[in-house]
Amino acid sequence: MWQPKAKIIFYFRKIRNDLKRS
Repeated sequence: MWQPKAKIIFYFRKIRNDLKRS
């Protein structure tokens, strides 16, 4: 099951990765 916290962390990691790439 997908938890709200896990979803937020996953999104946060994705955003951070994008920022790092920039």
